[in-house]
Amino acid sequence: MKQSDYTKSDFAIQAEPILVWNGKINRRLPKDKEITRNGVGIKKDGMVYFACLKLGYQKFAQHFIEQGCISAIQLDNKQAEIWQKDAKPSYSRYATIIVVE
Repeated sequence: MKQSDYTKSDFAIQAEPILVWNGKINRRLPKDKEITRNGVGIKKDGMVYFACLKLGYQKFAQHFIEQGCISAIQLDNKQAEIWQKDAKPSYSRYATIIVVE
């Protein structure tokens, strides 16, 4: 995509690492311990898929491929957390929250 493709965007975030690119796992992903990670993937039909799972990088990337994603990134490179509606929120701990309804 060109920069001009984003002129109608209201918000954007930067994230790393790339987990899946063109339907393949990023070979440069480190072997890492299993921690709770969050990420987002895009499927062939353009649908967006979010995941928050306790996995290492390689298995997390594989999960996105199994869900039909052709590209995916990890959203946070520290231990991810999940906010739940009925839980006591701690908003000060989050820089960005993506809500899916």
